[in-house]
Amino acid sequence: MSYGSESEYVVGVTRSGQPVVAESGDGQRSALAVKRDRIVDNKKRLIQFETARTTFYAESAKDTDKWNRLWKHQHEWNSDDTGRREHQDKVHLSHALADSLHLSAFQKRRVVDIVTNTNGRRFNQIGGIEALVLGAIAYIGEVDAKEIDDRIVGSESFEAICELHDVEGWNACKKIKDIMKD
Repeated sequence: MSYGSESEYVVGVTRSGQPVVAESGDGQRSALAVKRDRIVDNKKRLIQFETARTTFYAESAKDTDKWNRLWKHQHEWNSDDTGRREHQDKVHLSHALADSLHLSAFQKRRVVDIVTNTNGRRFNQIGGIEALVLGAIAYIGEVDAKEIDDRIVGSESFEAICELHDVEGWNACKKIKDIMKD
């Protein structure tokens, strides 16, 4: 089709007065190409923590604190947008509270596994992330207990930590039990 002829599908006119015609092949992409781009975009979203680049070289890092801060900044470790800070807080708090209650390394790993794979929003009304962690600790302690007296939930140290963090230990444990049933 030449620009001098008339067309039924004129969608506009250029500054010089030439008609803009909509025909197949005028920039329209195939359905397969669009689908392929969507798959790539979804894969990028799923791999949020894969890699990041830095121009700060390790050999010039005499100050290790500076290196760690820059690395975390470049990898968006402390950014609230990526969810890494929430994950990091869950892990650190799990370790701290499990250590204070003298859990074994195996129990600690199980607590961290439960806490990191559970959405903390369910616990906002009963104490937040602390309730999530204490509930997971109580659940693991209850599963591992051979007798009722061996449970963590009724112990003085557990009750003291729950009181310190303003968490209802029984409610947190019950909520974790409900989640683990699903």
